[in-house]
Amino acid sequence: MVAPIPAALTLVAPHALRGAGLFPFLILMMVEGTSWVWTQLRTHSLVAIALVAIVLASATPYFVDFFSGYPARAEVEFEAGEGSALAMAYTDAEAGGHRLLLSAGLNQPIVQLMYAVGAAPPQSDFLRRARITEVTTLEQLDTAEPGDVLVIAPDDTPPPRAHLLFLVNGGRIVRAPTELSSLDLLRVYRD
Repeated sequence: MVAPIPAALTLVAPHALRGAGLFPFLILMMVEGTSWVWTQLRTHSLVAIALVAIVLASATPYFVDFFSGYPARAEVEFEAGEGSALAMAYTDAEAGGHRLLLSAGLNQPIVQLMYAVGAAPPQSDFLRRARITEVTTLEQLDTAEPGDVLVIAPDDTPPPRAHLLFLVNGGRIVRAPTELSSLDLLRVYRD
């Protein structure tokens, strides 16, 4: 009777909660199916051994790739290098006693920075103490003073006087001088 409630409470479709009412029935079907297979295979041990061998032979290459090759292929899609680049920019700004300006065009730059440097909560204390500002407009970027470090998205335009320190491309930090690309994840400038 309560199964439709999660689906009724979601506004966006498709949504995972819309299928939540199926879980009890899916579990019941899995238990029944497992029970039926178990009774069938108990009398045919040779077939059971063959099925186990086939499952292992087909699953082993997948799991070997999943834990060895796949992480290297997938890291670029998961913004690899952004955390370490933010930490480097923070270190550069902190060493010179300057502000760190983070573009709102990046994916939650303050949260990623706090995670990368292991900053203790509360967030507001860390941001005030470290002189970090999340910039939402180009006018805010223009308030940068000489020595401030700017971390911007590839679509953002740096102030004319800023010079590139490094960027993240392909999951790697590339120091200047280098070519800018639309594939850059972020760019770090000093004003």
